[in-house]
Amino acid sequence: MRGLVVLGTDTGVGKTVFSTLLLSSLRRQGLAVEGMKPVETGCDLQPLDALSLAIAAGSRVPLDVVCPYRFRMPAAPRAAAEAEGAVIDPVRIRSAFDDLARGGRFVLVECAGGAGTPYGPDLVGLDIARLLDLPALLVARAALGTVGQCVVTVRAMAAAGVTCRGVVLVRLPGMAPGPEDPTNAPLIEAHAQVPVHGILPVLPAPPSPLDVQGYRGWADRSAAILERSVDVGALLR
Repeated sequence: MRGLVVLGTDTGVGKTVFSTLLLSSLRRQGLAVEGMKPVETGCDLQPLDALSLAIAAGSRVPLDVVCPYRFRMPAAPRAAAEAEGAVIDPVRIRSAFDDLARGGRFVLVECAGGAGTPYGPDLVGLDIARLLDLPALLVARAALGTVGQCVVTVRAMAAAGVTCRGVVLVRLPGMAPGPEDPTNAPLIEAHAQVPVHGILPVLPAPPSPLDVQGYRGWADRSAAILERSVDVGALLR
């Protein structure tokens, strides 16, 4: 595998935290890795999600390659781009990915928002996986309602010709497990027909990625929690 695209059922489901820890885990295992955030919105001075990925990967690549597009408006990439009179070019995204993958490096690509979030008139999140010729992993909340969101999203991926490697559920702060919790994974597997690789628990709050050393230390410590909670090896098979 040249890489993996991380898609979400929605925004705010834990994609960046999961992606950061997976990159840190793979780097600690000796794999040459890079992170990529093709488009980041809601940026002020720095694309903080992209910076988080770059720190976890130990990247020396310019941040403009890790994140080819960054916009100030906190909205879907298409809306944020149009607010600045810009158009997101798939060719530029593919070129940046090829630069990151050079030399056989494994590239983890975190998309913005959900799998159906618009990037352009004919481009949504799940199309990024097709653009880059990569399989995708779906990240979703470990909460009530996640079964339906996962099933619909995985079926949309299949209809678009995107290979889904499975689902990882993420527990978010302030969302305690309910009575439905033990049923989520088996129902997703039964109706989406993809494996659920684990549930990432609530983690200690990270420092800002602007504190590079502090953030790298948090990611490395938290990667051990990921490895105990999620079948990392299965994600790459």
